[in-house]
Amino acid sequence: MTNSKGSLVSSAATLTVLPGTDAPTYHYDNMRSGENLAEKILTKSQVNSTTFGLVGSFAVDGAVDGQPLY
Repeated sequence: MTNSKGSLVSSAATLTVLPGTDAPTYHYDNMRSGENLAEKILTKSQVNSTTFGLVGSFAVDGAVDGQPLY
């Protein structure tokens, strides 16, 4: 292990990842491809100020792990 304070050598460690554990993935995509095969293509007729925009918001009192929408 190495960090800004120096380095340390320890004995070997084993990492075990069990299926079904709470490990974050991109939009619950276990293959981590980032694909959304059900995504619809937006057109100008679908995107207007009366049918498209902010749906809601939530106040939070701590850090939020999120992904930007652009």
